[in-house]
Amino acid sequence: MAPAPASFDRVIVVHGFRAAPQKHWFPWLAQTLPAAEVVALPDSASPSEPAWVGTVMEAIGTLDHRTAVVAHSLGCVTAVRAVARLAAEHAPGSDARLGAFVAVSPFADPLTVTGDEGLDAFSAHGLAPFLDGVDLPATRPHLGRVTVIRSDDDPLVVPQLSDAFARGLDAPVQVVPGAKHFIEAHGVTQVPQVVSALEDPAAPTT
Repeated sequence: MAPAPASFDRVIVVHGFRAAPQKHWFPWLAQTLPAAEVVALPDSASPSEPAWVGTVMEAIGTLDHRTAVVAHSLGCVTAVRAVARLAAEHAPGSDARLGAFVAVSPFADPLTVTGDEGLDAFSAHGLAPFLDGVDLPATRPHLGRVTVIRSDDDPLVVPQLSDAFARGLDAPVQVVPGAKHFIEAHGVTQVPQVVSALEDPAAPTT
């Protein structure tokens, strides 16, 4: 079992739609990184933006260089909104920021129709509050070192959406071939690229 990256005391993990701490690759990450805390978001089959953002804000607590955030899918824009609101609570010009932010299959634009009835219904009727007003460039200074991880064949969040998210944060993109949406149903229960992103000592943190 690998130790937590030495630069982080806490790694806050934010899951996505219809997920939970015990699903997908989150149990593996919690075992791999003892500092990891997977946040249980309320009613994940029918997410509420205020409830989700508030829960993530509470989990993060204070923006500091010893805290990293790892997020997946809908959890990515949720985490960005949480960080933006936490940053707004600090004095203007303060160096309130995370040490690192790793976004897996992120998006900040409307989803394409996927054929997944539940996801398409949420996308049509519940997603807008998560996307409205989100400002990736403005939040960028508060996220620390940012890495975007996506697959080349994601059927739920098309790669172009993750690439647009990365451009909004001026962040590098790491492509994992054949990983689809990084969920159990697609055969993914480990994402070692997340740990590598957190351990990268050469990447800038500003």
